[in-house]
Amino acid sequence: MTAHLYRLHDLAYRTQYAEMKERANATGDLLRGTPGMLYKRNGTGHAYWYRIYYPTPGKQAEEFVGPEDDVDAYKSMSDRIAYSEWMTRQVSNLRKLGYQVADKGVASILV
Repeated sequence: MTAHLYRLHDLAYRTQYAEMKERANATGDLLRGTPGMLYKRNGTGHAYWYRIYYPTPGKQAEEFVGPEDDVDAYKSMSDRIAYSEWMTRQVSNLRKLGYQVADKGVASILV
């Protein structure tokens, strides 16, 4: 008996995969590490937005987003975080359905 190299998934799952692939190809640079969250700092007399995230497990990092009044920078990073969270959920769902996905270590290298 020969083993199959692949198996055909249900149409709904293939559609979900196709949507992820299309969105990933249309996206610019990916965020490093976890999606993170936006945090406002006020310590210098001016307020600035930062993205707080974990590039590797147990190590917290910050990325400067922009001044408090830069609505475009805030919205852009907020949208990127939301997209990253959505993509993380979709990859997790596809893994549960039997799709082969990269583990976190390999994925962080690819990003």
